[in-house]
Amino acid sequence: DYSVIGEPLRTVSKLCAIAAPNQILVSDETYQKIKKVVRASSMNPIVTQEGQKPLKTYEIDKLL
Repeated sequence: DYSVIGEPLRTVSKLCAIAAPNQILVSDETYQKIKKVVRASSMNPIVTQEGQKPLKTYEIDKLL
C-alpha cells in the first residue's frame, strides 16, 4: 500500500477543488514534463497552504 501526504496532496486537492467540470489543471512541475504533448494556458497562481509561495498553474487546452 502507498499513501500520498504533504505538499503533493495539498497541491492535487487544491487543483481538483478549483477546477471546473471537464477542466484539467496542472502544476508547473507537471506542465514542464508534458509541455511537448499538450497545449496549455497559464492560469493565475494559487496558494495551496498559507505562508507558502503561490503555485504557478496551467489549464490543459488540447493534446497535440
